[in-house]
Amino acid sequence: VQVNQSAINVVMEEDSQTLDEVVVVGYGSMTRKDVTSSITTVKADDLNVGVYTNPAQLLQGKVPGLTIANTSDPNGSASISLRGTSSLREGAAMEPYYVIDGVPGVSLSLIAPEDIESIDVLRDASATAIYGSKAANGVIIVTTKKGSKNGKTNVNYSGYVAIDNTLKTLDMMNASELLAYANANNVNNPADTNWQDEVLRSGFSHNHNISINGGNEKTTYSASLNYIDREGVVRGTSMDRITARSFLQTKTLKDHLDLSVSVNASITNKQTASTENQGRSVLDAMYYYNPLVPVKNADGS
Repeated sequence: VQVNQSAINVVMEEDSQTLDEVVVVGYGSMTRKDVTSSITTVKADDLNVGVYTNPAQLLQGKVPGLTIANTSDPNGSASISLRGTSSLREGAAMEPYYVIDGVPGVSLSLIAPEDIESIDVLRDASATAIYGSKAANGVIIVTTKKGSKNGKTNVNYSGYVAIDNTLKTLDMMNASELLAYANANNVNNPADTNWQDEVLRSGFSHNHNISINGGNEKTTYSASLNYIDREGVVRGTSMDRITARSFLQTKTLKDHLDLSVSVNASITNKQTASTENQGRSVLDAMYYYNPLVPVKNADGS
């Protein structure tokens, strides 16, 4: 615009760019362009489908750098490694830090997979600047489903029935193959036991989830009840869990104040295989235990 008059009227055209979008992380905020490389968001529709006792397993194969190793024991937690050297050991030492609906350090056992809206995974070192040293193994932020604002009440049910099975067992020597050794060493041959068949089974599982949600422009609510019963492929291992969740949010003081309350509860029953023999695993013992030994003693015990 040439300046040849005392008054100049200029109208600026809008040019919207998403680079200035603000993303709230932890108790701070930064622009989207600064955190895109370190945050991976997985929506509910993109999560894995299957028999999962840990919601983190829904991310398996979905996030670069996230390693999840499952276990055959329904009571054993999956090994999850987001940063650092991968490890097959269990325990919280390698676990990421979980934040559920803005509450840090919450156990994932308090939510059912069906209640998850989205999961954000913070992979790089900036997570430690937000959540401290607890986030050294990365951060997984879970957002759960909330009520709707359409003035209607919705009731949903979902469930599944599944069977866990061992894909392949190892080829082991049977009693006839050991007979020559047994005869040469004066070992009796009372049985021909396949210990893999005695230890493993087809595990039956079923899961049921019912939820209700609704609300209006000022108040929204949701509640859900989940039940899962899972048998492990190892005889004597099983778990069942009941999870209840409720959420209420309302606006007050002429929409200047948002109030929300959330109540979560979980009851879990577990049955594990015996580890009385110096803590050794049943899965190990079924490979090296002698097939010449019968399953039961002579007295039937």
